[in-house]
Amino acid sequence: MTTREKAQKLLDETPEDELEPFVEILASRVDNGTEAETSTAQKRARQEAIEFLQALDSGEDDGYDWTVSEQLHASR
Repeated sequence: MTTREKAQKLLDETPEDELEPFVEILASRVDNGTEAETSTAQKRARQEAIEFLQALDSGEDDGYDWTVSEQLHASR
């Protein structure tokens, strides 16, 4: 029997009026996982931005077409 099957069996055997605490625990674990994924994605995006700015600062070629920027400023 898998863990999921065991959990399902326990839920099936638990009276309806006693299920709320289990539901809250499971929901909080799912919410925490989602928050962790969001936090990880934000950290990754921040690190990529920092690396990009460091590459610009060091003078590395970042592939940015500065002529477009110059044309935009000239047209203002």
